[in-house]
Amino acid sequence: MEDSTLKKLAFIWTVVGLFLLLLFAEVSAPKEISISKVDSHLGEDVHITGLVTSVAYYDTVNFFDVSDGTSTIKVVSFEKPTVNLTEGDSIGISGRVKIYKGELEIVADEISLLQ
Repeated sequence: MEDSTLKKLAFIWTVVGLFLLLLFAEVSAPKEISISKVDSHLGEDVHITGLVTSVAYYDTVNFFDVSDGTSTIKVVSFEKPTVNLTEGDSIGISGRVKIYKGELEIVADEISLLQ
């Protein structure tokens, strides 16, 4: 094959690959839901937003209660947050819905402070 043909094919496959990566990222993103509907997503990755209503920091685990106006849920983080959260902060959380000691909670993978 000619050099220009190979370059064209490489360019086309690069564009197709990037498009497929973007499509996969969109499809695999956690579902954004209200806290009142978390119980129907047990074991799934979800994304919620809300206000911090209580905070407890410990050496190996952190707990946050988050409310979005429809309900409140406990959020557990095993990693130190990148920002120091306080009551009243508006945050976004991505994580997995679980049951611990009979109570629903979200084990956070990512916590972000919203403006």
